[in-house]
Amino acid sequence: MLQWQNMSDDLRSGQQVQSNRLKGQVAAWGASFIFLLITSTTTAYFQVFGAMKEFDDEGGLITLLRSFMQGGSLYGSVRSIYGPAFFLYQWLAHLLMGELPSNDSARFVSIAFLVLTSLLAFVVVRRATCSWVLALIAHALVFRLAKVLGEEPAHPQEVCLLMVVALIAIGDSRLPRGARSFLLGSIAGAMVLTKINSGAFVLIIVALALTFATRPTGLTRVMRLLCSLGAILFIALLMWPNLAFSWAQRFLILGECSLGAVLVTIWGAETDLGIELRELMSAVAGFIVAAGGITLFAVAHGASVGSMFHWLVIVPRQTIGGPVWFLYLEMPNLYMVCAVAGLLTAFIARTHHATPARVAILKLAVGMAVLVLAGTYRVGALMCLTPPWLWLLAVPRSPGGSCTMSSFGRSLGALTGSIFILYAFPIAGGQIRLADVPLTIAGILILADGLDYTTSLWPAIPAWLPKTAGVVAMVAVLGVPLFWVVRERSAFAKLEPLNLPGATRLRLPPEDARGLHEISMLAQSSCEQLITVPGRPSFNLWTGLPSVPPLGAGNWVTGIPDTTQSNVVRELASMPRLCFIYNEEIVYFWSHTHDVGDRPVIRYLRQNFRTVLQHGANLLMVRNGEAAR
Repeated sequence: MLQWQNMSDDLRSGQQVQSNRLKGQVAAWGASFIFLLITSTTTAYFQVFGAMKEFDDEGGLITLLRSFMQGGSLYGSVRSIYGPAFFLYQWLAHLLMGELPSNDSARFVSIAFLVLTSLLAFVVVRRATCSWVLALIAHALVFRLAKVLGEEPAHPQEVCLLMVVALIAIGDSRLPRGARSFLLGSIAGAMVLTKINSGAFVLIIVALALTFATRPTGLTRVMRLLCSLGAILFIALLMWPNLAFSWAQRFLILGECSLGAVLVTIWGAETDLGIELRELMSAVAGFIVAAGGITLFAVAHGASVGSMFHWLVIVPRQTIGGPVWFLYLEMPNLYMVCAVAGLLTAFIARTHHATPARVAILKLAVGMAVLVLAGTYRVGALMCLTPPWLWLLAVPRSPGGSCTMSSFGRSLGALTGSIFILYAFPIAGGQIRLADVPLTIAGILILADGLDYTTSLWPAIPAWLPKTAGVVAMVAVLGVPLFWVVRERSAFAKLEPLNLPGATRLRLPPEDARGLHEISMLAQSSCEQLITVPGRPSFNLWTGLPSVPPLGAGNWVTGIPDTTQSNVVRELASMPRLCFIYNEEIVYFWSHTHDVGDRPVIRYLRQNFRTVLQHGANLLMVRNGEAAR
């Protein structure tokens, strides 16, 4: 009887310990979320409402959204290269806010995506590594990289980045195989109908990850081969219009070597998912449900399948890239050597020369390099030097590690990072930092592998030492978000409100705020129509003045053919009180310093208009002989 009583007491004691441990984990997760939510939202507010890019992509997108929410038909009167999923989530967000899109409201939406993306990165790393310190580091680095979302508000890249990080999170989740496949397919479907290039990347990522996770049969091996060859060929086809340029050739080498190294690593490797062929249909079903639902939304708002295909597929291929619209990233020879070295090392790792110790040391070195590059904000180097080594993530830890990540999650993470770098082609501006986000997450996971192996080799050390080191590291990492709040609040307080319609919360440096306000007010009183060169529609939103189609948004100076511009010039001649806001610096930036004086609209502008007000590079111009009021 006494023995049974002791066993019962031991059972209750074990249950109590397990219950206390669970409560502790819930409390830790809850405290972390609350802390990060408050600090990151506060910091994001000060950052996002304290800056505005001169290129003004946000103005064009806000104008499109306003037209849509005021009854315009998608891909009819509201023409955009972005998919209906973009209009869907912005529509829902602004219905909740109860207002039409504006510079202010778009920033609130971007803040939400910035905060959610950073929190999801925190969850991914914490679950995969069981380290609060590494998870907090991941949050800080991703938040810093993803702040580009707030620098370019209202852009669909905000939801694209969240979905890319969600791919990695779902890949390493404990969901059933069918549910995981369904969600991955759903993300692919939503991404295709958000931004066509990102959708193509995610389709390739999901197709490769799932086919390599199927049980090996003759058919699945053929599927793996076809998917691999298709992915490699896709990169070449994507860059084909620009391959006459050396920068595109170097990007091609980087992309092919990075993807090739991952494929070499996962080819023939064991998978812990073991998907059956019939279970692949769950991914297809997810894709159909997501894409179908979004398409129905588009059709209900005036779109047709033909118009969607034209604007989402045909037009982007005709207008973006090629010799007209690109922004390249310099890739020195060292980067090319690194790319080839990464691919060759992946081959060597499949031989007997790759011992666990050597792989662990390499993981430690690569992980530390990613940490340094991301921490010092070397965003270009991070995007070029990291991808060829992402295959290390697909190499599992040695047995006996304190925390494990599924082989499927590893393969999916490596594929995501190596393929999503293509997002920075052919426009490598803020896109570089977005491509760096999955690279940074993968790099921290690789670092965790190296640290886990290294610490397992240490001799017995006093118990207080790792605990003390952990506390010190935790305090240091927690101090970063608090420091950012104080720093950004101080910087925000020095800025001046713009005080223009739809931009009352937005603050800029005092000289910029006064200059933009003065130009807008003079244009509002002196003009009936306003054209910005190149297109910066926020001026039209602030002044309430209409533009002249098709000279609305974006790089129309070199993006619209001369025949169309000549037709527009004939119409401009009869328009009373027509004004231009001309910014030569941005025009030359997009034309790559080439002279654009022979373009019909620019020639007409220079011959018939004069400057009445200048602020920085912005010139307000009225017709010769007309006075500004």
